[in-house]
Amino acid sequence: MDSAKDIAVNFEHVWKSYPSYHRLTGGIKDVLFHPLQTMRELRSRRTALEDVSFSIRRGECFGFIGRNGAGKSTTLGLIAGVLSPDSGTVTVNGRISPLLELGAGFHPELSGRENILLNGILMGLTRQEVLELSDEIIAFSELEEFIDQPVRTYSSGMYAKLGFSVVTILKPEILLIDEVLAVGDMAFQAKCETVFEKFRSNPNVTIILVSHSLESVAKICDRAAWIEGKTVKMQGEAAKVVRAYKERYAPPAKPDEQVPPSQHPALTKRKALSGKYLKKTVAIPSVAFATYPTAYDVIGGGEVQLMAYRSELPKQGFKTQLFNQWNPCLNTLDLVHFFSIMPGSIHFCEYISNRGIPLFVSPNTWLDDTSAAQMPLATQEAQLKFADKIICNSAMEIEHYSRIFGIPKNTFLNIPCGIDEVFAQDVDPNFFRSKNKGLGKFILNVGTVEERKNQLRLIKAMKAFPEYKLVLVGHVRDQRYADACFAEGGKQLLYMGPYLRGDLMLRSAMAACSVFVGPGLTETPGGANLEAAALGAPLAITQAGSTREYFQDMTIYLALL
Repeated sequence: MDSAKDIAVNFEHVWKSYPSYHRLTGGIKDVLFHPLQTMRELRSRRTALEDVSFSIRRGECFGFIGRNGAGKSTTLGLIAGVLSPDSGTVTVNGRISPLLELGAGFHPELSGRENILLNGILMGLTRQEVLELSDEIIAFSELEEFIDQPVRTYSSGMYAKLGFSVVTILKPEILLIDEVLAVGDMAFQAKCETVFEKFRSNPNVTIILVSHSLESVAKICDRAAWIEGKTVKMQGEAAKVVRAYKERYAPPAKPDEQVPPSQHPALTKRKALSGKYLKKTVAIPSVAFATYPTAYDVIGGGEVQLMAYRSELPKQGFKTQLFNQWNPCLNTLDLVHFFSIMPGSIHFCEYISNRGIPLFVSPNTWLDDTSAAQMPLATQEAQLKFADKIICNSAMEIEHYSRIFGIPKNTFLNIPCGIDEVFAQDVDPNFFRSKNKGLGKFILNVGTVEERKNQLRLIKAMKAFPEYKLVLVGHVRDQRYADACFAEGGKQLLYMGPYLRGDLMLRSAMAACSVFVGPGLTETPGGANLEAAALGAPLAITQAGSTREYFQDMTIYLALL
């Protein structure tokens, strides 16, 4: 039995409900003309938690899992003190530091320095305590140059950095985290992870995590609670709770005959192909993935591929992680898989090779005689010479790299691009149309907005088809190029911004489009083309790259626009 001083948070028979108010749309008129109905509505309540009891020990990491609407956020609100229970008791022993929405509570007209002071006092520290820690907060946030400017001038990344720095430096005792584990660029994320590990090892800091990432909860948390049906369905060791939750909500297996037949080997459920090949070469219990830091700010196909490997390999029995330059733990790594041959990457690859750690490199850049003339081949060749294996996505790509750099073909592995199983599921095309009423016929392009993706020429070509709109989805990687695209496209262009891979809206758009166009200048067909094909979209793709190797006669081939 834990003593009271060992308990950080304790819930005893807690009930919580909210007023319904779901029909009171008429304001004072409802009160005057429908008083009885209004009183009934005012008295009706929606129950969020029913008789919930649990304890969280001081110094442990405790996770909450459950479906949307189960009551996880209400539980966090009760712990944070922003909500009060209808009945039962909530006891919290320690100062709360919430990582719920980074930067929440910042005043836009105050400077970063003034907001540090404001937030510290709101979190229960004295003015003097906050001032003593201010320099450390500013240094950690890396915002020295902007700290005396109003935060309304900050980018979203700067805002998040300052919010994380304030919460983590101001002596947290109970840290509440709602899906926020890393912010900013790759280097800052590494700092965040290092700080988080320090909190985990500190017996005076209690971490409470709400997340839909079951793997994170199982890996990070000591214990967990599964909230369902407004109460705690199960609590105990985190791994066991997560396992029970997965067993409850694992999708039923479909008979083989219900799976649509593939028209091409690439249009299949993504497998951990890198795991398949790694096992043939060397026993790999621990794999770290890395790419050039700015890639994490604007996600492209290579980064999507990196994260897919990272999520799939554990299913094959591997340990995976993102390479942490601040705490690399090289003695625990059996292989590093690096994505990109961008200038500057050579130094990282040389470092890993010199440490004797096997290195795989995925160039993620189409290279032929034309594009080779525009690239720094000397540094790229030097980087690839450090690789034990070079992973390409087509046989043609291997041919070009082997010939241009003089690298033996047995150094390469051909791992075709694939798709996630969600793209094999049926999707309603009217879902996208219902959210974009009056859109009519449209052509869809998905990709980072930059010159090599060729969207500007596509937009100009669209002028010949005024009856169609062009819907563009993706991160802006080159703002000047994007501005030129938006100006040229005018009302014929609908830019939707980025969507997460597999998002229902994106899949519905792929199913609804008249044509999915891939106009890239120098590309191996990326995941978006394959995903659109799997959802039945007609394809029109340039012949540049290894398009025919993937699609054969499944697409209309365009001359370079």
